[in-house]
Amino acid sequence: MSRRRTEALPRFRCRLPAGCLAGPSWVWPACVAVSAAKASGPEMTGMRLWAHPFFHVKLPVPPQTLVDIMNQSVFLPPRRAVLALALALLPAAAFAQTEGDLFGSWKYTCAEGACRAFLNVKQGEQIVVSWTLLRDRERDQSTSVIRVPQGVALPPGLRIYADDTTFFDMPFQVCDPEGCAAVAVMDSKMQAAIAGKNVVRVAFIRYGESGTVAYEVPVDGFSAALDAL
Repeated sequence: MSRRRTEALPRFRCRLPAGCLAGPSWVWPACVAVSAAKASGPEMTGMRLWAHPFFHVKLPVPPQTLVDIMNQSVFLPPRRAVLALALALLPAAAFAQTEGDLFGSWKYTCAEGACRAFLNVKQGEQIVVSWTLLRDRERDQSTSVIRVPQGVALPPGLRIYADDTTFFDMPFQVCDPEGCAAVAVMDSKMQAAIAGKNVVRVAFIRYGESGTVAYEVPVDGFSAALDAL
């Protein structure tokens, strides 16, 4: 993995705890982010990581990619925001049995002060859409992270249809062995459009195909879930 020099952001090394390396690979991105947050301190406004030789060869989400997403999303002053995004990027199956409050279709969970609301849409036994909501109250900013299975065409991105004429595009930001994640800050127009619906459509294009794949996603309780974050 190449290192990119950036003077505007602090640079530091962090080593994954032994428990992370012994656990399943989907835990590692969160471990990287949490280790980095602890190393940087609560005053952090941005950061960049590079892989230590001890673990860089097996990370499903490269540290630099994870941090680039966090910087683009611009909601990272405290440690809990780093953890929240790291949790959002983990495979949906990791949270399938998580206990938490329900707001309509959304499940609300917290870990070490980082909170998220999420829902999963299944086709058979496979999770085809996993949608996570995050919120930074200090900046009054809400972010959507939507994961879909691998094999998507990345340049077109992902589109949320509130109805046939109202839609919002989200760029794919990172892929790992479990799927690809689109990340976008939700403006007031997007929030209002989704809040007014019980069901929206999440659409994308599979790699090598021209037709659109679309899934109906129940979003009832959207406003209540956001307010709880």
